[in-house]
Amino acid sequence: MTNRLPPASRPSTTLWHLPWWLAVLLSLCTMRAQAQSFEIELGAFWALSSTDLTVYDPIFEQNRLLNFESELNLPHDQTLAYLDLEYRFQPRHMIYLDWRRLHRSGENHSVMDPFQFTWDNQRYQVDAGSYLATELNIDIVRFGYGYRFYQSDKIAADLLTGLHITHLKLGFRGDLEMTAAPTGQPSSDSELELEVANSVTAPLPSLGLQMEYQLGKKWQIRSHLQAFYLSAGEISGWMGEAEIAARYQITDALSVTAAYSYFQVGVDYQPEHTDLNVTHRFYGPMAKLAYRF
Repeated sequence: MTNRLPPASRPSTTLWHLPWWLAVLLSLCTMRAQAQSFEIELGAFWALSSTDLTVYDPIFEQNRLLNFESELNLPHDQTLAYLDLEYRFQPRHMIYLDWRRLHRSGENHSVMDPFQFTWDNQRYQVDAGSYLATELNIDIVRFGYGYRFYQSDKIAADLLTGLHITHLKLGFRGDLEMTAAPTGQPSSDSELELEVANSVTAPLPSLGLQMEYQLGKKWQIRSHLQAFYLSAGEISGWMGEAEIAARYQITDALSVTAAYSYFQVGVDYQPEHTDLNVTHRFYGPMAKLAYRF
């Protein structure tokens, strides 16, 4: 008796209408039965943040750094959601995907020092004593491939390469005034909602190293380093990330991890009529729960 395979079904077009990272997630889930291992890790990141924006100082007539936490009252510490997926399809090969989210807003009812910024061919000024509400949302997705180039009884090392996608949404609302030139006088009063999310979302390449050290049957030390820099046309970006973690294996499939992570990302966006230069750092302890299929 001859076994016949069912006719191949036509590929669905549903994934084309989903965000690319969600399409990857669904694809990984459908492949898990054929994988050597597939791991889902969920966690929380207790992060301390520091964010700087390059602005123009109309008093001293030079650029300076505006700190969102100390000058615009954005929260300095916050708990972030964390998701990580890892699919090993051969002993030396893996695909990984993780996501971190940091959405914050703040209000300052009396700005201490005046500053100016440029957006869409217009320069805006915030005077001393003005009211200003600020929204800054950052989503970071890391997607890539890892190759295990070294393996022993206790030590494993992977070379990582892939993409970091930083989605930045920045908004100002309050007592904003229009100026004709960097040192010009305000020409009119205006309340402005400024959002630049779609304009500064870009995939940037990354390269890194991941190490694992087996302390025994239950304990493992893990660490990874990654970095990138890319300048293309009107946008440039850079990133540095470091993490060290201790993992405890509760069962063969279930594990818990305690980690400390440092992450810095910068976006410099300068099209013809806009100047946006943001540097963001967050760092702190993490707790993760993982299940391996």
